[in-house]
Amino acid sequence: MSDNILRFVAADPNVLPAEARTDEARRVVTRAFPAADPVEVERHDGVRFIDCGSNLENVLCPSCGTDLLDDMMWTDLMQAAWESGMSQRRYALPCCGSIVALEDLAYSWPVAFGRFSVNAWNPQLDWFHPDHQLGDHETALLADLAAALGTPVKAFWAHI
Repeated sequence: MSDNILRFVAADPNVLPAEARTDEARRVVTRAFPAADPVEVERHDGVRFIDCGSNLENVLCPSCGTDLLDDMMWTDLMQAAWESGMSQRRYALPCCGSIVALEDLAYSWPVAFGRFSVNAWNPQLDWFHPDHQLGDHETALLADLAAALGTPVKAFWAHI
């Protein structure tokens, strides 16, 4: 059986709110999605790649449009970043030489780099799809989470 996870992360990959703040964010998400099974917080000592699971379709160079995933260039870049403890995330891309941070590549579906995530497992809704326009409810939730965490947030889906 597969799972859908609605992930909430800081817009700035380097931010790690205090544990009390991430606990409050978990409570906000739990109230927003009472059917989620469960809502969890993941915290990391350093920046990590927070993926979208099997939703990942391609990773495009923002300069020349080359699909780095098809050419396996992205895998090599991610390996180099992992070996640096994610401290090095800016690289000259092999396709065109543009210097780009991994978080600034064009991912389809969205992903994140960060030090934490609040994850609602199987929340039984379909918004935050990449093509979905956020309404008042979604915008309010993101504002509530930003207030709880003390930093702007973004959301995306993972399918595992």
